[in-house]
Amino acid sequence: MYSQTKKTNDYRIPENPMIYPFCHLEILAGENFSKNCSVQMESGAASPIHTPQASRTVSIHPSNPTDVKAILKTARMPPPQFKKPLHYIWICDCSESMQNGGKMSSVNAAIPQAIQSICEFEETVKKASIYMNALKFSCGARWMYADNIPVKSFVWENLPCEGITDLGQAFLLLAKSLKLQSDGGKMPEKAYPPVLVLISDGYPTDDWETGLSELNKEFWAQNAVRLAFSLDGADREVLQAFIGDVVDKDKKLIEITDLKKLASEIKANTTTYGMQKIRDRMPPPDR
Repeated sequence: MYSQTKKTNDYRIPENPMIYPFCHLEILAGENFSKNCSVQMESGAASPIHTPQASRTVSIHPSNPTDVKAILKTARMPPPQFKKPLHYIWICDCSESMQNGGKMSSVNAAIPQAIQSICEFEETVKKASIYMNALKFSCGARWMYADNIPVKSFVWENLPCEGITDLGQAFLLLAKSLKLQSDGGKMPEKAYPPVLVLISDGYPTDDWETGLSELNKEFWAQNAVRLAFSLDGADREVLQAFIGDVVDKDKKLIEITDLKKLASEIKANTTTYGMQKIRDRMPPPDR
């Protein structure tokens, strides 16, 4: 049943071992019952099960004999559960108007608190690997990092205020980032719907409608959790267009009239909606 090499004392576990159907340990040579569960393999009883396994090698030191059954059982432990990715993307207005009334400083203080809450949420659920990035827009749009990175490694960079409000450019970049890998993009097909968080206080200065139209063509944009935080001075109709159908439980427009509540609102909503998508366990797209 086992081939032993004198120099290494390695034992080769067969690729298709015979397994007791009761305790799932391998049938050893010359035995017709399992010492683990004391069920004898008699004529007419349940037959051994062939369980395909990848061939592996384990070493047993001759001076420290180990229960072979225990080694076999350990060798066949199932792989860790696959964690589907969950992507959080912050879409932040960095136009000049955001410096009025301390709006940008409030955003820069609030988002790190939410990130910490999301990190704790990831440790609790143990069903998702959370990734994060931030898209900032003013005169044009650009990513904070070249790619989405694990939330535990994500460091928020305080955003400055300058220029105008090119929200349409932000939508176009976001649409590109949400393309599926099968379409030449980076987003996996087996994932939880991403959480898109838009924060703005102004009126778009470019063709935001074309940008939003392109965004809405992408599968993960269509099925994303969409949250919009409306600060003083924001174009509510534009934010509502980004959100879409307010009846959808995954879409929400939050109006912030008191900046002191911004941190708690962002923290509560982003964490809550992320947890909701983990519970929903949305299947991969039908391609």
